[in-house]
Amino acid sequence: MSERVKIGVLGLGSVFEKYGRNLASLREQGRVEITAMHDPNVDRMAAAAAHFPESSQCRTPGDVISRDDVDAVLVLTSMNEHGTLTRQAFEGGKHVLVEKPMATTMQE
Repeated sequence: MSERVKIGVLGLGSVFEKYGRNLASLREQGRVEITAMHDPNVDRMAAAAAHFPESSQCRTPGDVISRDDVDAVLVLTSMNEHGTLTRQAFEGGKHVLVEKPMATTMQE
């Protein structure tokens, strides 16, 4: 079996709840590892940590993006943050899956 993809998650709200079931299944199959997560809402962080206790809870999105143990970043935040966070993750050398829309302006 190939190496697990190490994933960092930005945004742990309703969109994450949808993805969370799939991530848990992929984790059980040994295909992914959720290594880091961030959300400014403390309650969301606590709920996600209960499902993914192996994950580091990071203070900022940049803390997730800069980790050496993150191969790919899931951007599941509010839409107005998508463009900035996606760019930061790409510039940090990460693979990125961003919930639609990728950005909210043409400039982004």
